Amino acid sequence: MQPRPEPCPPSHDESQLEAEDGQDNDTLDFSRFRQNQVINLGAGTYSSVGGKYNNSYISPASVIENAIGGSGNDRIIGNEADNVLVGGAGADTLRGAGGRNVFKYNSVADSTLAAADLLTDFKTGRDTIDLCNLANATGVSLNFVPDFTGKPGDTVIKYNTYSGRYFLAIDLSGNSRSDFVIKSTRPISPDDVLGLA
Repeated sequence: MQPRPEPCPPSHDESQLEAEDGQDNDTLDFSRFRQNQVINLGAGTYSSVGGKYNNSYISPASVIENAIGGSGNDRIIGNEADNVLVGGAGADTLRGAGGRNVFKYNSVADSTLAAADLLTDFKTGRDTIDLCNLANATGVSLNFVPDFTGKPGDTVIKYNTYSGRYFLAIDLSGNSRSDFVIKSTRPISPDDVLGLA
């Protein structure tokens, strides 16, 4: 008799977390992890967090509004609700999906020139980039300017014809260099940014 073949591997890791809507404003917080993660807020979807595959599940009837990533290069996907998405450190890719979404930044390390976040579906006039905590943490007043002037807090929004992407950049040290950068596949307006003086 031939040996039976090995069973197919599971489509998710054995240890699994299941998230259900608490009928309030709910948050998936994976900020403690350093691995690259995929966090999906869609109802009935899996996320891969903490170095495991498809180990976090949102029940089909649930609406989870917010997500916080870790220090890896995370991919965070929102849902049809008004989401608050925090990538944390690392070069994160953020997609709000539906709703009026807030992309929140608390630290310069959340999106640097070397590891900049990418917003893939930013909707100007509808979505928001929240830099309030970043401004408070640095103690620097953020001012929108057409080009860097050599003053700390200079904030520019431009289009890179080479990459075909828009970007928001902040000079926090006053050396006319970008200390903080967010990239976007779609336009960003100064009116979309919270935390500018």
